[in-house]
Amino acid sequence: MSVSIDSVTFTHPPIWEDKAATEDLRTVVYEAIDRTVIVREGAPPAEYPITLVGKDKTGWVKGSEITSLKALAAVAKATYTLVYDTTTVTIRFKNEQRGGAIQMGYLNDDSTPGDDTWYIGKIYLMAVT
Repeated sequence: MSVSIDSVTFTHPPIWEDKAATEDLRTVVYEAIDRTVIVREGAPPAEYPITLVGKDKTGWVKGSEITSLKALAAVAKATYTLVYDTTTVTIRFKNEQRGGAIQMGYLNDDSTPGDDTWYIGKIYLMAVT
């Protein structure tokens, strides 16, 4: 499986944590005064969150990849292409996320910062139209 955001291809593909949580259909249920249930269905939301996660055994991110991702995230109003296996989505970095869009920690506690250092954490994105 291959995972990339624009020109950044992950060495160890992270997990798309909330992929199954995206709505296929937006459904709103109302109850009328006479207790009749009214169901309205429509297109799913155009924007939805995407969280890429690294765990202890998979989804590690190299320091060089983080540097490249942070450069992409630093561009105001920019959108990019996320390719996750066979799924392609236009995204933006969710910089409004508390702590920022890219939240990483060392894979090993005794690590020192560097391009070849492994990190785990989360990357917060937003799918856009």
